[in-house]
Amino acid sequence: MRFDSEAPWASINANHMLPSGSSLFHPHTQGAVDRFPTTFQRLLSEVSPELFQVYLDTEKQGGERYVGRVAGTEWLASFAPVGFHELRAFIPGISCPAQLSHEQVEGLGRGIATALNLYAELGVQSFNAALYGAPPTHSGYMLNLRLVARSNLQPLYRSDATYYERLHWQAMVDTLPEELAERARERFRAVG
Repeated sequence: MRFDSEAPWASINANHMLPSGSSLFHPHTQGAVDRFPTTFQRLLSEVSPELFQVYLDTEKQGGERYVGRVAGTEWLASFAPVGFHELRAFIPGISCPAQLSHEQVEGLGRGIATALNLYAELGVQSFNAALYGAPPTHSGYMLNLRLVARSNLQPLYRSDATYYERLHWQAMVDTLPEELAERARERFRAVG
């Protein structure tokens, strides 16, 4: 993996099954690389660098939400979840996915597999995930992952909320507003 200075904001995301906004019936991930951060990446980047470590230290000392450490990745249950059964992972000293070593990637994968096995034990069939990266020059930012369970798959059930809306706090549309306005104008002229 290499870093692209023209598009420094990277994330790795997943929608699993229809209730998570997926249109595919198999596990898949989607990478995003952009010149600009998503809403949630921007909010995370505005957090003081020391606060990430204070948060982790507080959770580890309190112990109620701290889950454990896998290959340098700290896992915990979110104190303010945005979804069901939310788990968080933080990788100290890393701000960008391109900075991950082979061992850290494997460790993160083992942690995610462990979390998904827990979800299976809980009867969860669907989830969203987002690994939030920042530019490698963003000192103090801690690469982190958010994993949330979604409603179980049921007949005729479909959610239009994907990882993008749920975990990046970013609206996703399929038509440019200008294109919509152009098509709408014709109809509004007819009734005006």
